[in-house]
Amino acid sequence: MFKKSLERGVIITCIVALREGDRIYFGGDSCVGGAHQRILGQPKVFKRSEFLFGASGFLRGLQLLAYTVEMPVITEGQDHMHFMINTLTPHMRKAFAEHGALKTEKGLTNLSETAFLVAFRGEIYYIGADSAVDKWTEGYGAIGSGSAYALGPLYSTQRMLPENRIKLALDAASRYGDGVCPPYDIISIKWDGYNTGDDYRFFDSDGAVKEYVLECFTEEGEENDNSSD
Repeated sequence: MFKKSLERGVIITCIVALREGDRIYFGGDSCVGGAHQRILGQPKVFKRSEFLFGASGFLRGLQLLAYTVEMPVITEGQDHMHFMINTLTPHMRKAFAEHGALKTEKGLTNLSETAFLVAFRGEIYYIGADSAVDKWTEGYGAIGSGSAYALGPLYSTQRMLPENRIKLALDAASRYGDGVCPPYDIISIKWDGYNTGDDYRFFDSDGAVKEYVLECFTEEGEENDNSSD
């Protein structure tokens, strides 16, 4: 499977999600497969509007979601799962189809064989390549080729700081899994029940973690320049 992944040029990866209080963190490694493993030149975890995304699969799927898919706006009173299933995923499928990335195999279509994690309004969702949506209830999880190795550290470090937990999980996936490597990107988003709060990005290389304020959005999507303490 690993050799096949390298030959086909997929993102062999580990994406980690963690909820801590009213903030959700995503962490991702930087390995991409082709004829040879190499460091990907863009993060596998990113923010768009009031969403956090993480991608595992083909690079084209990540790029379409990061730069092309139009981000929909939830209507007042709309159930969050209903929105994910009936609004967000159709937007994704439409953009993938328009750009030739909606694959069909045995009569079934998929999102370029790419799976996604989504943080939206205080919840963590998994969107499979078949567009099925699942809401994760445990407060943490992982996808990708190194996901099984990341779950143990996430489970056993619940008293540690979120950024350190994610780094340990990605370190374990990098050490024991196929196709996972530093540097790591860690981002987070805050949801207080009404507004989407400050968003941070951490870049981890050789043990150093640096913090950057990116942007934050209100519920209406307006940019807010205030940062948290």
